[in-house]
Amino acid sequence: MTQPAVRIEAAETELLVWFDAAPEPQRFDWRWLRDHGEDPESFDADNRQRLIDTFSIPDNIRGTAARIIDRRLGSVVEIEWSDGLRATW
Repeated sequence: MTQPAVRIEAAETELLVWFDAAPEPQRFDWRWLRDHGEDPESFDADNRQRLIDTFSIPDNIRGTAARIIDRRLGSVVEIEWSDGLRATW
């Protein structure tokens, strides 16, 4: 099981994620997160293929809000994107 996130912060260019006992956050670039999203608009769960064209992601895409949703098997992060999409990881 992966280590659950204990705190997140939506920064200007990236999502900062603190994991249990880590003094510094892990940094995830907004464009990378959007490209690797597993929401139904970006990812086909049946064949495990991306549905999004990496080059069509705007350079200025960013998360406008992020929060941790606690689930039984660990933490799930929900991101609201500047273009209106909402996705979870």
